[in-house]
Amino acid sequence: MMEIYIIVEAWYRIIISFDFLIFFLIKALQYHEDYAEALASYERALELDSENEDARNNQDQLLSYLRTITDLIACKVCV
Repeated sequence: MMEIYIIVEAWYRIIISFDFLIFFLIKALQYHEDYAEALASYERALELDSENEDARNNQDQLLSYLRTITDLIACKVCV
């Protein structure tokens, strides 16, 4: 029984580590202004885990940022 606990705990740590890795990868894409790839990565993360609130919130924040930038550029062009 103890062996199963150790295996489950090991898998849990791997999954948690993977989530952090994905999070930092997507943030790196955003930092390098690869927004299309960042959005695709968030979408993929949500396909794998539709209840991932962090991915959903970060995706929403990125979309909001991109809309704001697009609006600001549009306003500057109009002036």
